[in-house]
Amino acid sequence: RSAQFIVTWETDEPATSRVEFGEGGAGVYTSSTKIDQELRTKHLVIVSGLTPSKVYSLQILSSDPSENVGKYGPVVAITPRSASTVLETVLGVVSDIFKVF
Repeated sequence: RSAQFIVTWETDEPATSRVEFGEGGAGVYTSSTKIDQELRTKHLVIVSGLTPSKVYSLQILSSDPSENVGKYGPVVAITPRSASTVLETVLGVVSDIFKVF
């Protein structure tokens, strides 16, 4: 199972989008999303493949056509705990009803 963050932000001029991230709250970034080269002022990046119930540091980066880089961070967030799959939920309900499993 994995978790994800959906990160959104706005810039005052069209710019690229990217998020650096890493486990822990120390602001150490060991991974990065791919750079979205489309220039926009409203940004949305999905950071996926994360471990549930873990603390992560994130840094938001945008770059304008003149290559001025804007950074915001660290932002510290915790991924949600792992949810049950549909099959696990159904088996749990059947088990509760019929006292099997």
